[in-house]
Amino acid sequence: MEKNNSVVAATNEKVSTAYISDDIAFSILSKLPLKSFKRFECLRKSWSTLCKNHHFMDMFRCNFLSNSHCEVPKWEIYSLRSNSWRELDVDMPSSVDCTEGTQIYMDGVCHWLCEKHKDNPIGPCLVSFYLSNEVSFTTAIPPDVDDCFDVKAKWKNLVVLNGYIALISYRKETSTFRVSILGQLGFKESWIKLFMVGPLPYVERPIGVGTKGEIFFIRKDKEVAWFDLSTQMIDVLGYTTEGFHSLCRMINYKESIVPFEE
Repeated sequence: MEKNNSVVAATNEKVSTAYISDDIAFSILSKLPLKSFKRFECLRKSWSTLCKNHHFMDMFRCNFLSNSHCEVPKWEIYSLRSNSWRELDVDMPSSVDCTEGTQIYMDGVCHWLCEKHKDNPIGPCLVSFYLSNEVSFTTAIPPDVDDCFDVKAKWKNLVVLNGYIALISYRKETSTFRVSILGQLGFKESWIKLFMVGPLPYVERPIGVGTKGEIFFIRKDKEVAWFDLSTQMIDVLGYTTEGFHSLCRMINYKESIVPFEE
């Protein structure tokens, strides 16, 4: 019987076990969070250009969108004192229509308009949130006060008018403005229909409300004008919006010594 003698030769060469194919590497990298992925870009030259690789970006987007384990909090509050955000454990309806002008702040309370939707079955209302104790409640808006929610008015605005919350809406069909004020928060019976302005057939569209309730609008001849609620007078400001009337809007501001950041 013959014996097979095995000879093992020693060698100084190292066998690399660190090689990973591009397909496997791409699959792993595509599943990383964005910050981690950016860190790995510097390890290999080919990885630094992965953002331009259509195949890799398709995988990354697919994994990013399917990663739904992170729940975004519904309400957060920001503190200037601590320079931080804090999640709020509150149950209050949010506005479906985040149109500019439908939210105001007065005396430590944030207010916004809310239409009827799945999170707000009670119907059109004013939501009020107290910053001091983080308590909220709603004030229903009866249909006989303002019909802007039922007929989908072209434009609506919340303003502070002589210390009261006022709801101003505009119906393009009748070219009229309606102004209602709320006497007491939480009581829908305290809504008062103040007056109706119009018809104003020369109004093309409103662009905002001033600090004293002045209604600013663009006329059909592209001139900017405003209606003074106290005097019931209309005045033309001498500005034309020809060429950019669709981008024109009115913004209230407060004077400050703090410069704008470049």
